[in-house]
Amino acid sequence: MKKNGFTLAEVLITLGIIGVISALTLPALLNDTQGAQVGPRLGKAASMFEQANQVLLQENSVDSLFDGGFYTRAGANISDIESYLSNLSRYLKITHYKGTACNVALDKNNFDHRITNNGVSWISKDGVIYTVSFWERRKERASDPSHKTMICYVLIDINRNSEPNLPGTDVFAFSLRDDGSLIPAGAYKWNIYEASSPTWQNNCANNATPANRNYYMCTASIFENNMKVMYKMR
Repeated sequence: MKKNGFTLAEVLITLGIIGVISALTLPALLNDTQGAQVGPRLGKAASMFEQANQVLLQENSVDSLFDGGFYTRAGANISDIESYLSNLSRYLKITHYKGTACNVALDKNNFDHRITNNGVSWISKDGVIYTVSFWERRKERASDPSHKTMICYVLIDINRNSEPNLPGTDVFAFSLRDDGSLIPAGAYKWNIYEASSPTWQNNCANNATPANRNYYMCTASIFENNMKVMYKMR
């Protein structure tokens, strides 16, 4: 007489197969889910920062932070940045953040140690941390108008100070222009020292896993791919 049901061996074999399939597919699924959230959150955070700068400039009838007296020094210091962010907080709901700044130690050699040593962090109500680190005023090209001068670095941490605090995963790098606009790291000559061609294609290629020090370049990748994460996140 034929018995219904499965033997213990059959059940164990089936569970083993399910376990193997899950181990192979779950990381990719988690990466896709996480990546789907990153682009919109980063885009919103960067857009709000830029919009606040534009309102700040418009209400003072100037086209640059320098002309408005908001960020004036050739090598701005902490107090200069604090003053700038205090003015910006009238249009972007941010307050001074006294917690631990973005942990970028693993990648600091590729993005200047001053990000961790001399950065000033302010946090928004929805948990976005904006860390501004001073930098001497520089132009991408000598012919650029003065309001296009790049004046500092900006790190955007989209999930407060929660783990993992890694570039390309929840911390993203920009340079800030005197006209209040942000240039994503990895875009055309974003930090003067890069080659004249865009750098994210070489350092954060689609469907590839970047080297640790290249994850900063992934900021531009997201913006160039319609706010989608096309690289493999950590």
